[in-house]
Amino acid sequence: MEMTDTLLSAQCFVFFLVWYETSSTTISCCLHELAVNPDIQEKLRKEVDTVLIKHCGQITYEDLQELKYMDVVVDGRFTLLGNLELNIQEGG
Repeated sequence: MEMTDTLLSAQCFVFFLVWYETSSTTISCCLHELAVNPDIQEKLRKEVDTVLIKHCGQITYEDLQELKYMDVVVDGRFTLLGNLELNIQEGG
């Protein structure tokens, strides 16, 4: 495939779009999903509360490893955002 100016411009746009504000987008998507799925929100809140109580309200990086359901929730968001990235690249 020849690298034309149009193709190069399109790829630059995709890179910019995919990586621009990915952290805030992920957080926003997570919060939205938690808002519309109160059962997931409650399960996650209970997990966080349990870890907080266990560690007297002080969580270290190592303690975060106990938040297994949190990992599932965040990984699910990355999976959905990853699909968005794939769709943009395929369409572009």
